[in-house]
Amino acid sequence: MLPDKAGVAIADGEDLGKWAAAQRADFAKLTATQQWMLTSVLGIKAAPAKRTRAEMWAQNLAAARQYHEREEHLEVPRSHTEHIDGQTVRLGD
Repeated sequence: MLPDKAGVAIADGEDLGKWAAAQRADFAKLTATQQWMLTSVLGIKAAPAKRTRAEMWAQNLAAARQYHEREEHLEVPRSHTEHIDGQTVRLGD
């Protein structure tokens, strides 16, 4: 399995981690054959899709509502986080 971070594996002067990360990021732009080769031979899969602004906004709103239900106010401490759907949301920033 290739690393997905730059600087971890270098062979013949080529940064394999950087290359693998680029392949994951641009996976949708590759041909079906290239995708198959990366997945089947090297075990590289597409990077997870980025969340939309609407999805991030909805998650932040859910975190604020959760905090408000528990604390009965929205004066959130600066470093506070909430856990929504298994993810940590930085609410105090």
